[in-house]
Amino acid sequence: MRSKTFTSLTLLAASALLFTACGNKGTNKVNSNTLGTGSGSIVVGTNPIGTGGTVSSTTLQLIQQIESQASCQYGGQRIYKQFYTNSATGNMTTISANFQDGGMTYSGDGNVYVGYNYSSRDLLYVQKVTSGSSVVGYIATLSFCPIANVIASDRNLTGLQIKNMTLTNSTRCGYGAIDNASTLVYSVKDSSQPVYSFGCSGGSSYPYTNPYIATYGVCTNFTAVCK
Repeated sequence: MRSKTFTSLTLLAASALLFTACGNKGTNKVNSNTLGTGSGSIVVGTNPIGTGGTVSSTTLQLIQQIESQASCQYGGQRIYKQFYTNSATGNMTTISANFQDGGMTYSGDGNVYVGYNYSSRDLLYVQKVTSGSSVVGYIATLSFCPIANVIASDRNLTGLQIKNMTLTNSTRCGYGAIDNASTLVYSVKDSSQPVYSFGCSGGSSYPYTNPYIATYGVCTNFTAVCK
């Protein structure tokens, strides 16, 4: 889980980090729909998963309920960012991938898979992108609580990596479940600044030089909301 520890690292070294996560449980499939193009920019306070597509109103209401019950510990509006990939590795239920900023315009299977970090209260939403009966990509939406100087509206979130994400379906939750997912995303204010890890494994050292504009590699583990 994310913790407030820092380790100086390069982007290449951060890309090689191995993550571990824990979690569990269920989902509910809805009718086939079309996914919107999504947002390639930081969005504050309004979840972009509900715009540009036709995710069912029931699913959107459940997502709003989850977020209202998982209000950020230190206040402030949630920070959202969408990503996509069409080159995931793995199988139909467990994947790993590097994601690009923005969304994709393809048909989807209608499911929204939800993961939660019970410590930081961050959320991860994933949608499958399909072409006929084949899964051709994934859209991931981060829903992060603000953290002073690390997660904020004047920073960008980019370079999302997800390792060993397990997606499952059930008949009782009304949405899909991300049983396990370990993520790394870079929080950037000034791309010329050195990178420090936030919540990742390893040693710790606070970035005393320019902590307000340093780049952070933010690690977060997600597990299922619906048991």
